[in-house]
Amino acid sequence: KETEKAVVEDDQSFEVSMLLGSQCTVDDVMRIIGNADLLRLWCDPIETLIVTNASDGSLAASGSDAETEARRSAGDSGGERGREYEGEWIEATTTALGSPPSSVGFLYSAGQKILESMGIASYGRITMFVERRRGQVGLTVGPFHGGVHASHTISVAQDPTNGGKVKVVDRVRLIRDEQEVSLASFFWCGAFESCLSRCVLPSVVGYLSLVTTSMARLRLLVENSDLTAGNSIMVVNAPRWK
Repeated sequence: KETEKAVVEDDQSFEVSMLLGSQCTVDDVMRIIGNADLLRLWCDPIETLIVTNASDGSLAASGSDAETEARRSAGDSGGERGREYEGEWIEATTTALGSPPSSVGFLYSAGQKILESMGIASYGRITMFVERRRGQVGLTVGPFHGGVHASHTISVAQDPTNGGKVKVVDRVRLIRDEQEVSLASFFWCGAFESCLSRCVLPSVVGYLSLVTTSMARLRLLVENSDLTAGNSIMVVNAPRWK
């Protein structure tokens, strides 16, 4: 039976997993999650995107800025620090990045409108590192309200304890960019902005719901491959956060 499971580890990290039907393969899943053009169809916060940079399909551990970002995006905590990375590196931007609902979401939206009217556009940044041989995708998306970035490590593999069915696990870490000036800092003192972050900005549960919706969208795409056949684009009907 197809199942989904969510586990909250602390207020900055959680995991969502799902078991796909027996007809699905690892390659089926990687073909979708490793394609930046299909992100907006299943990754709930991303509504539009423009790819700005992409590698030639290989990236070795050389100490470059790209390698450092790839380690973080791929979820390298140091245990595999000596291994060589081989995969596809992709960078993209978006002007439509939806945050989970919060008590002051309307306030941040209003602030963004003010900045846009002043000619200061707000862009979201998306980075991907796709390791097809390992069945893994590192995906970092942000900033969300409050300068939060969501760092995803998505692993795809056959689960021998469930008859060899494909299991998709998304491990997420929420990272606050302290160097990024949040919208609240434009209007209030640091102490009040800090209180907003703790009390009324999106909680880990909000991001968990967002990822759960993304997994449901991904299941629909994987189990209905005709939706993406030939790179044709169809909108998957499922609720989005505003």
